[in-house]
Amino acid sequence: MLYEKTQLGCLTTFAPELVFFLFKVGESLLEPSVRLYIYESACAERLGTNASACAHLARFESWEMKVQEDAAWDLLVYRIVLNVPAIALSLFCGAWSDKVGRKLPVMIACLGTLVAVLSYMLSEAAGVRHFLPYVLVGALIRGATGKAAMVTMALHSYVADVSSPESRTERLGRLLAMNFFGYFVGTLGVGTLLSVAGFNEVFSVVAVVYFLCVVVAMTCMRETVEPREGAAGSPFMPSNVSESVSVLTRKRSHGGRTHLLVLFATIVFHQACKSGEVDVTLLVVHRSPLDWTQSMYAYLLATDYACLGLAVLFLLPLIIRVARPHDITLVLTGVVFKIFRLSLLALGPNTVTIFASVVIGCPSAMIISGVKSLVSKAVDEDEMGKTFSLLSCGETIANLVGGVALMTIYATTLELFPGFAFTLEIVLFIGLFGVLLVVGQDMRAQWRDDLMADVTRTRTEYGATVALEDSAAHARHAPETDERKETEVGDVGTDKETLCKRD
Repeated sequence: MLYEKTQLGCLTTFAPELVFFLFKVGESLLEPSVRLYIYESACAERLGTNASACAHLARFESWEMKVQEDAAWDLLVYRIVLNVPAIALSLFCGAWSDKVGRKLPVMIACLGTLVAVLSYMLSEAAGVRHFLPYVLVGALIRGATGKAAMVTMALHSYVADVSSPESRTERLGRLLAMNFFGYFVGTLGVGTLLSVAGFNEVFSVVAVVYFLCVVVAMTCMRETVEPREGAAGSPFMPSNVSESVSVLTRKRSHGGRTHLLVLFATIVFHQACKSGEVDVTLLVVHRSPLDWTQSMYAYLLATDYACLGLAVLFLLPLIIRVARPHDITLVLTGVVFKIFRLSLLALGPNTVTIFASVVIGCPSAMIISGVKSLVSKAVDEDEMGKTFSLLSCGETIANLVGGVALMTIYATTLELFPGFAFTLEIVLFIGLFGVLLVVGQDMRAQWRDDLMADVTRTRTEYGATVALEDSAAHARHAPETDERKETEVGDVGTDKETLCKRD
């Protein structure tokens, strides 16, 4: 087992968490900045000599509508160019990382983002009339090197490689906590930086963060996979895609394929709902009667990320060490808290209720850590990279589709009931709870059968070992007994001869 062979020092032990934290800080600084930069540049390009009006665009309704249309199309193209290559790359690089290791994919994604940031910085120097090509080139470089999907796949595979099955849920939870804390720091930081500096200064900070990611990955991460000869130059082989897909399609004992498909669907469904939920919440808090400011919404996001991070960093290990529940129990508990959270959001537009929902619902973070732990235990060791690449690919697609789907539902039901989108999520998560409950019972039965088989096999092996030792001991002592008998017979014969001579 890899986790038995790998000897890790203190810094090396926490290297994946540190890399993930830095990467998410950089990502949460970069993404809002790029979107705001695209919007402001689109406004300046549209208005030309009247660009100063961008600061007061709400006063000019006709200009505002044109700028909104331009920015919407620019953002749509940016999102497609950024995400589509990353989705395709995820299918190739999972099997590739199983051959070349986890360290190289992490470094490639970080270096790609670093180059993309430099392209964004050049776009500002090129002027508003030529900004978009530079931004799209940067987005293409980020997407073509995997961006967050590649890093998530590689680091989750790394943690699965170096952790035992007993500690894997806790280790994956710690990695997820770094994801939330990274977003927490980045969300607070981007508002502060943009209030005192320009976009190029923010991009410079992001470049430094990603440079640190590369340094930490290069110096602190120890390779957990023995690279195969000739594999490093072949990430885009069609066989890598077929190997990745086979993780979900090949038959497994005791209904393992069905369990794996359900767990995979759970992660994709949860991510799609989460993506749409963030967008819908943004619209809810910006309409009357709440009419929040941008800073208030930033505080909500920061509170959300902080609570989710604390839940998986402290609450999850505490539950595991005190109650020692099965992973499926942790997942079901997370689903219950998710339903509580959505119920508070669906109640109505109230600031206290919305903030209470993110605090009370924070144990829902156990859904992802528990499901990913179950997935890693359901596949073979040489399938870790393929498995997490499929999950990263599914999550990236869910981010694209989930936001569009839930936003469409919210827009069409706004007049009927503003909380309808959240209510629909509640119904869907109740259905998910039922499915996971049935699958969990089946998995528990399988675990009991496997445990009994292990006990029986151990007893059989122990009995065979004892019998073998008894036979060996008998074989060792048997010659001594025979020699003793021969000696005794010989002594008797000698005594008889002596008596005859005397007679």
